[in-house]
Amino acid sequence: MSHKQALPYNAEEVAENNEVVKSLINTPNSRTIVFFGSVVYFTQPGNPGFTSATISTSEKIWSFLDQVYIQARGDAIKRLYIFNGANLSPDGKEGTTFTTSSWVNHPEPRLYDDDLEVKCIALAPYETEHMEAVWMEEQGHSKTTTLIVGKSHVDRRKVLANVATVAYKYVAGEGGPGSLEELYNVFKEDQTAFMSKGVFFNNSYLARTVISKEIEEMRKKIEAYTLMEEHITASLM
Repeated sequence: MSHKQALPYNAEEVAENNEVVKSLINTPNSRTIVFFGSVVYFTQPGNPGFTSATISTSEKIWSFLDQVYIQARGDAIKRLYIFNGANLSPDGKEGTTFTTSSWVNHPEPRLYDDDLEVKCIALAPYETEHMEAVWMEEQGHSKTTTLIVGKSHVDRRKVLANVATVAYKYVAGEGGPGSLEELYNVFKEDQTAFMSKGVFFNNSYLARTVISKEIEEMRKKIEAYTLMEEHITASLM
């Protein structure tokens, strides 16, 4: 948690930060990539979704970003913005925020082009009850900027989803229930963007466990509501 989250909530600053986000994603000759999900929760030995053939999510993310960088340079893009959700990861490392911010701030593995500006933008909520944010710039990542864009984690999810719908690509790594909510927000905002812009890494747990469980719960609820409707209707005076 940053000292910024210990200060009184400032609605004007949040509004200004949201304008900054809008300005960035509308910058001419720029390209935006948005990241959701997790990196190590479900693809480590002993965790659901892991197989011996699994390539780590962090490796896939870095490889993907290398390709995005090469393509952007080839397309003469001048600014590349990497958005994430400012999530604090286990032990402060190898989460989506840590992994993408590290890629932006430590470009040694690739040839760096001074004509292509790369920045990491982390979107955080003010409240910490449901999501403790991490400020990577406070850990020496000078090319990362963290912005509080809402009071709650729900507000932050909506802003991140909005950015994803207009981004060049969005990426979902692994994923649990929280990731499902984030991706559903993208789907609700723009189904076409959800279908056409998504890149998915190591998502077997999300698809086969998280979503399947949610569908089963919905079916139970529909059955209950149907019986309730029939009973109440029959009892109308």
